[in-house]
Amino acid sequence: GKGGSWLPADMSRNFQQLAEGRTPDIYGVSGSWTFDEKTHSSVCGSTFRRWRLYEGQFLTTEYVSTDGSLRSTSAKAMWDWTASHMQTFNADDDTHLTYPGFDKRWALVIAASKGWANYRFQSDVFAMYQILRQHGYYDDHIVLICEDDVASHANNPHPGELRVSDTGPNNYDPSAIDYKLNMLTPDDIGDILQGRASDRLPHVLSPDTDDNVFIFWSSHGSPGSMDFGGSQKMTYEHMRNILAETPHRKIFFAIEACYSGGLGDYCQGLPGTLFITAANPYETSHADVWSEDVGVFLSNGFTRGFQEAIDADPAISLRDLY
Repeated sequence: GKGGSWLPADMSRNFQQLAEGRTPDIYGVSGSWTFDEKTHSSVCGSTFRRWRLYEGQFLTTEYVSTDGSLRSTSAKAMWDWTASHMQTFNADDDTHLTYPGFDKRWALVIAASKGWANYRFQSDVFAMYQILRQHGYYDDHIVLICEDDVASHANNPHPGELRVSDTGPNNYDPSAIDYKLNMLTPDDIGDILQGRASDRLPHVLSPDTDDNVFIFWSSHGSPGSMDFGGSQKMTYEHMRNILAETPHRKIFFAIEACYSGGLGDYCQGLPGTLFITAANPYETSHADVWSEDVGVFLSNGFTRGFQEAIDADPAISLRDLY
C-alpha cells in the first residue's frame, strides 16, 4: 500500500499497515527504499545525499543512488549508460573534410539564465571571455550577453567580483558586456551571429565563409530547448535555423545545459558545425565548485573541465578535448 516517510507520524501509519497485513512503500530521508524480494528485509536500492551544513541548515549538493533514480546520479546507471550511449569516434576514418583558408575568428558567449542562484552560469561566461582574450580573440570580435544581476547582487560578499573558485581570479569585467538578456529575444541571436547590426543591436559578429565562429552557451536546459532569461526559450529548431544561416568556415558550439546533447543531434548534417555538450540528450548537467563563502555554486562541472583543459594545453585537439 501507499506508505510514508521515515518521520514519526508516517512511521506510525507504516506500522499500522503492517499490522493490518499490508506492505507499505517506505521512503527514507533521500528517497524511496527498494527491498529484496525474498526476505523483504534488505534494502537493495536507495538514494543517498551528500550534505553540507550551510547557515545552520543541511544543504544537498549531490544525490547518489544505487538504482539510477531520475533525480540522482547512480554509479551503475552511469556505467551502463556510458557503455551503451557514449559517442565513439574512429581515428582511422578515411573521411577527409576540406575547408577554405582561415581568415578571422569570432565568438558569442551567453549566460542565458539569470538570478543569484544561477551565479555559476555568469561566472563561467566571464571566465570563458577571459580565456578567449588571453588566446588572441579581439574584444570587438566577441559578443558577451548576460543579465549582469549577480556581481553586484546584495547576496554577493565580494561585490563586483565573479570567480569560478574561491581562490581563483576575479573574471568579472562589466565593460565586456554587450547586451543584457532582458534587452534581447531569441531572434536577436540570429541577427548577432549573422551580422545584422541596427540601432538596437549595434554590436554584432561579422563572420564570412572563411571565418571560424565559437559559441559558448551557459544556462538551464530542458529536452528540446535552452533557457533564455527564464520567460523565453531557444528551441533546438530555432537554433538550427540560425546556425544554418550563419556564414562560417567552422562553427564550434560548446553548451553548458541539461539535455544539451539533443541540440547536437538535432543539428546533424549542418556543414562545418561541431558540438561539445555538458550532457547527452537524456541527462542533466551538473553544478560544481560549491562555495561556503559565497553560498552558491561558482561553476559547472563540464565548463570547469573544458576551461582547465584549454588552459593546460591551448593546442589541444578536439578529440582530446572531448
